[in-house]
Amino acid sequence: MDWKIKQPSGDALGPFRRELSKRVTIAAGLATDKAARSARDEIRATMRTQRLGGLSRTIASTSDAEKGRINIGDISSLDVGGFVSVRGVKSPRTAGALKSYIDRDTTQIAPVRGRWLAIPTGEIPKKVARRGITPDLYRSSGLEEKIGPLQFVRSGKPGIAYLVVNDVTVRTDGKNGKARRLPKRGVASKGRAHVSIIAFILIRVTRRSRRADPRQIAEKWARRLPALLNQELSGSAIKF
Repeated sequence: MDWKIKQPSGDALGPFRRELSKRVTIAAGLATDKAARSARDEIRATMRTQRLGGLSRTIASTSDAEKGRINIGDISSLDVGGFVSVRGVKSPRTAGALKSYIDRDTTQIAPVRGRWLAIPTGEIPKKVARRGITPDLYRSSGLEEKIGPLQFVRSGKPGIAYLVVNDVTVRTDGKNGKARRLPKRGVASKGRAHVSIIAFILIRVTRRSRRADPRQIAEKWARRLPALLNQELSGSAIKF
């Protein structure tokens, strides 16, 4: 007896190929989305451990899956991605801090205007109207009237000076409390001492070293993509 097998007309494997392409594309989209989110979370956590919690909120992530940009097609031309980026940076100061602490190995910071970089001390408010305190902001915000005018004082070390406020009062019990201007009568109130404070330390130049490396973390999660893809393909019912 002879048996003859006739090839079916059309592409018999077409439905299988389409279903396979759909599963792989969806799984790849979910895997890259998970990798991007995980990288974002690890970068934020690393920055928080390095006391960069405020800056960590600028680290964001997105993906083609999140944006609904996954196109089901031939897996030979598969193109899906996840992305980690910096968002919401509006001030040059924040941008500079990001470059100094996470973008470069070492950054040298020098004054753009004037001769000195001013570093505020704990004796004065750190922020005014949500802005980091600077000598110009100290003067324009009325702190000279509340606390006292800034006085330039040279130190005994080259490249270092101070902005000092004279005739202020501070608490004598050691508890936290900002300096206040000396009353007009020239005598400190009970429980306060008449002193001078250093409001800003002035330096010529400073260097900042990288505290977190987003590229290294992102590359680590990129290397984990095959394992993440395998997890998604092995999972139950992938839906699109």
